[in-house]
Amino acid sequence: YAFLRNTSLKDLHVQAVSISAPRIQGEPIPAEPILLVDINQAIHTGAMIASPCAVYFFCIGFVIPWINWRLRVRHRKYRLMGRLADIENDYKEKWALSLFSSLRNRVMCVSMICCLPARLADTWDSVGLVPYWLGVKRAFTCCGMYLFGCGVCGATISGRFRSEIRDFFLMGDQTKGNMEVADYCEYLFCPICCVLQEAQHVDAALDDLPPPRRMRGFSVEETKQQEVPPPQQDFACFEPSAMPTRFEGAAAIKDGPLL
Repeated sequence: YAFLRNTSLKDLHVQAVSISAPRIQGEPIPAEPILLVDINQAIHTGAMIASPCAVYFFCIGFVIPWINWRLRVRHRKYRLMGRLADIENDYKEKWALSLFSSLRNRVMCVSMICCLPARLADTWDSVGLVPYWLGVKRAFTCCGMYLFGCGVCGATISGRFRSEIRDFFLMGDQTKGNMEVADYCEYLFCPICCVLQEAQHVDAALDDLPPPRRMRGFSVEETKQQEVPPPQQDFACFEPSAMPTRFEGAAAIKDGPLL
């Protein structure tokens, strides 16, 4: 500090030792600007990522549901809706399997990777809530919301159908069109368990359901005619002269009906 205070530039003496051309250390600055992002490379990378995703969504949204429709839904002759009295009591007022015990079916668990929308729509169609292809549309929308991080919205679709299924099997509050909080939370935190539980419960109830009377060889009208006894003729309202005697009745039986 004392040296800087008592000196000035006049006391500075410079002596040239050597003279040479200046040298630049580091990479030279290019004349053309460098783009931070290569557009062609970004397009190529995006196509490589988007192509498998597009193929996967096409398979789970159309190919697998169409195969399931050809093999299962197309040959389904009746549903559960309207036949609650014919369903076994083991499937009423409680689930046939608990929420986590349904995970024991390993084949169905693995199939959820590519068959989730088709399986949801199949369950809803088996009960009779919505037609199959309309169910595929709603199930695909629900799965898309889950995949893109919007499970809070996707759980509202599947949770409402779960409440409808519970109401049908006498397990819910019997209020049509509503969604219970428990069903929403179960689909929000464990959707795969809910799908497997509903699928196995509905499939078992449908397998144990006897076919309708029309499919057993006679129609419902014939059944009603068999159940209703024929009316009996009361002869007490006839006059004594109009009532047939014993001999007239025997003659009528012998000669047959008069044409």
